[in-house]
Amino acid sequence: MTINATAAILLSLYLAVARKQNVAFDKVKGTLQNDILKEYIARGTYIYPPAPSLRLVTDTFSFCAREVPNWNTISISGYHIREAGSTAVQEIAFTLADGITYIEAAIAAGLEVDEFAPRISFSSTPTTTCWKRLPSFALRDGLGAELCATVSKRATRVH
Repeated sequence: MTINATAAILLSLYLAVARKQNVAFDKVKGTLQNDILKEYIARGTYIYPPAPSLRLVTDTFSFCAREVPNWNTISISGYHIREAGSTAVQEIAFTLADGITYIEAAIAAGLEVDEFAPRISFSSTPTTTCWKRLPSFALRDGLGAELCATVSKRATRVH
């Protein structure tokens, strides 16, 4: 679901349907974008102040780690940052900074890194020719994977 400010609400609705259809939460699979920090940087479509917004993200990490283990709790996105006028380097920098912030917030909330980090992904969208974007994707993927590898024993996905 490409949704951020209301991601927790939509996940709740999705799980209500699963419960109504007698589908166990551990069988439910999907992905939330849930990247609220990007909204402050690029789009302005946030609802809550930053601290409560981060709390919703980390609560989603915690809940899904316990109850919905196959759910991808966040896809940290650079493409809106790029579309808002950043350079490719700024896009990668903001995307990775957001990732670090989410990880730090989850750890501060008492979560173990291996509970939530494997469900994190990073994504970008090419805005110029593929050949011009390949180096930035390689940098983002390498740094994103390295960032997650330094805090988690398990790999995080980049796409």
